[in-house]
Amino acid sequence: MNWLNRLRLLWSLKASDVQSLIYYATNGQPIWTPARYDALAKEGYSINATVFACVNEIAGAVSQFDWLLFKMGGSAKGKKRTQIESHPLLDLLARPNERQGTAAFFEAVAAYYELAGNSYINLVGPNDVAPPKELWLLRPDRITIMPDSVSGVKAYRYTLDGRWNDISAARILHSKTFHPLNDWYGMSPIEVAARAIDTDNESLKWNKALLQNAARPSGAFVAKGLLGEMEHARMKTELAEAHTGASHAGRFMLLEGVEWKAMGLNPMDMDWLEGRKMTKREICQAFQVPPELIGDGEQKTYSNYQEARKAFYHETVIPLMSRIRDDFNNTITPRFGPQLRLEYDLDNVPALAEDQEKLWTRVQAAEHLTINEKRELTGYDDVDGGDVILVSATMIPLDAAGVEEGVVPGLPAPTPVPEPPKATPIQITTIVEAQTGTRKKTVQYDKGGRPTHVLEEIVPSRNGGA
Repeated sequence: MNWLNRLRLLWSLKASDVQSLIYYATNGQPIWTPARYDALAKEGYSINATVFACVNEIAGAVSQFDWLLFKMGGSAKGKKRTQIESHPLLDLLARPNERQGTAAFFEAVAAYYELAGNSYINLVGPNDVAPPKELWLLRPDRITIMPDSVSGVKAYRYTLDGRWNDISAARILHSKTFHPLNDWYGMSPIEVAARAIDTDNESLKWNKALLQNAARPSGAFVAKGLLGEMEHARMKTELAEAHTGASHAGRFMLLEGVEWKAMGLNPMDMDWLEGRKMTKREICQAFQVPPELIGDGEQKTYSNYQEARKAFYHETVIPLMSRIRDDFNNTITPRFGPQLRLEYDLDNVPALAEDQEKLWTRVQAAEHLTINEKRELTGYDDVDGGDVILVSATMIPLDAAGVEEGVVPGLPAPTPVPEPPKATPIQITTIVEAQTGTRKKTVQYDKGGRPTHVLEEIVPSRNGGA
C-alpha cells in the first residue's frame, strides 16, 4: 500500500472503524450481484409452485396495508404525535410512479425482497437531497454495488445489455435481509431452501417422465440369446412407437425371446407423495409461511386456517412491514421535513380484526391509563385535555378515601341542598261548657291538615257543679 492509500485509510478511519477495512478488502472493485439470482428465480419462483405460492402470499399481504403519516413531538413529554391527512409524501406513496399504484409497488418490493434478499428503489427527483417525485423499482440482478471507503457505498451501477449507468447512493433505497457471510447483499430464502426446491423439481420431472413411459420404472429387456442388428433395431423401434408416452399407456406387449427385468423403484416403494410433502414443508419453513395457507395442511379446517393466517401475519408479514417502514423513515421521509414518521395501518387487515378488537377491549378496561395513553396504544393521536385518568362512577380515587362524602379531589365541591323547613304545627282549642265544669279540648294539626296531638281536660266550675 503506497503512502497515498495509507493517508486515505487513516482519514477514513475517522468516519468508520471498519468500513474502510471492508472497502480495501475488495481493492475498491465493484461488488457484483451473485450470479445465482437468475437460477434461483427461475428454478424457484418460475418453476416451483410452492415457492411461487409462498412469495405471492407474502407479497400480497404486504400490498394490503395502508400508510399513515404523523408529525412527532409538540408536547411536554415529547411523545405527542399528530396525524397528517394530506401531504406530498402520502401522494407519492399513493402513486409511486406512472405505472404503479400503492398495492402493485409494495407487492413488487416484497417479492424482490423474498426472491433476491434485496430490493432497490430509485428515488427520482431534482437532486440528492430534495423530496423525490417518483419511486422506481430496479431488478436486483442488474445492480452492482460500487464501494466507498467512508460511506460504504458510493454508487449503484445498473447494467443492461452491456450498457451501464452509475446511480448515486443517495438516490437508492437498498433494503436487504441479513446475510452472515456478505457485507453488501442480503440472503434470499430460496438460497436456504435450494436443496428442497431442487428435490421437489426433480421429483416432478421424474414423475412426468415415468408417466410418459406408461408408469413403468427403469429396467432392461434381457435377451435369452444374441440378437442381430436388425432384430435389435426393430425391437427398439416397436417399443418407442407403440409403448412410450402417456397416449400408449395400457397397451399389451409381445416379447420375442426377451424378458423384462426392473432396475428401479416404483412410486409406492419410493413413498413419492410423502417425500413431496416433506420438501414442501421445508420450503414453507424457509419462507415462514404456514403450509395451511397454500393448501398443504394435514388436517386443514377453518379454525386451523384462521390460526395459521394470524400466525403468518404476526411472525412474517408484520416484521417485514416494520423493516420496510424503518427503511423509508431513514431514507425517504426526512426529505419531506423534520419530525415526520410513516406508519402502517393494522386496522384494515381482516386477518387481524379479532386481535385488534381484543386490544381495544383490554385498553378500554385499563383504568390506570390516561385517555391519551389509550389512544396511543390503539394508534390514535393525542387530544387536548386527554392526560387525565377516567374511572367508573362507582369508584373513587385512592387518595380520596376519608374525604367528606360527595367531595372528589380536583373537582369543585357540590352545592349543598338546603333542607326543607320544618312544618309549624297549628293548634286549635275547643271549649265546651258542661254541668261538672268546663271541658277543654286542644288539637294540633300539621300543614297537611293531619292531627298530630290531642289534649282533653275538664276545668271544675267555681260553684262546684250544678
